[in-house]
Amino acid sequence: IKQNLNSCSDILVVMSQATKDSWWVPFEIGMSAQVDMPTASFLKSDVVLPSFNLLYRYTRLQQST
Repeated sequence: IKQNLNSCSDILVVMSQATKDSWWVPFEIGMSAQVDMPTASFLKSDVVLPSFNLLYRYTRLQQST
């Protein structure tokens, strides 16, 4: 993961029900923050984040009907 992140220019984070409890997502965000990598973070509207993910700023995505 570190090697692949180091070769990226930007990171896009989408927090969903499938990824909200992952410890890898905050790790990846932290890695990108260490090198000031541009990061776009989105939160699906139906997701409630665990406390360890509340340190990051997310744009809430509205679900289409």
